[in-house]
Amino acid sequence: MSYLEKLKNSESIYDFAKLLDFKPSVLSYLLYKLPNKQKYTEFKIPKRSGGDRIVKAPDRRLKLAQRKLADILNSCVEEIEKTYTLRNGKLSHGFKKKINFGTKEKPSYLALGIHTNAKCHRNKRYVLNLDLANFFSSFNFGRVRGFFIKNNDFVLSPDIATLIAQIACHENELPQGSLINEH
Repeated sequence: MSYLEKLKNSESIYDFAKLLDFKPSVLSYLLYKLPNKQKYTEFKIPKRSGGDRIVKAPDRRLKLAQRKLADILNSCVEEIEKTYTLRNGKLSHGFKKKINFGTKEKPSYLALGIHTNAKCHRNKRYVLNLDLANFFSSFNFGRVRGFFIKNNDFVLSPDIATLIAQIACHENELPQGSLINEH
């Protein structure tokens, strides 16, 4: 069974914790008992353009849950994109690992990144490249939760979508730096 199917079949924190390879009691503690002030450590890193970027680094146990969730969601996206890519070309190129568009028996890997994105734009008259200010913080808890409930590729139960948003969000936004190495 694929990770997408397992995620869709999850109905409770017990199912979801098992998928993350966590004990339900540990996941419950991280989400409901650990005080918010202990979940993240804030620090600043200098921006190339000047000024500072505020990074919120999660508690090591929460970071592990986020890493496992990210791996599961990346597997789901890979599965979803296989069908779209075969019909319509690549959907996105950023933050990607190598993607196997073949089979287990005969793998065909494609590493997406800035180089494959650039190929799509060769010989174009205009290319707009921009950095969105406050991009991560523009995604709040409700938006994350709602995506996993309403998106046609996921359509998760509200309880599972809530757990995902609780793992991903802090103070009602996606914190920047959750998967950055510790300082």
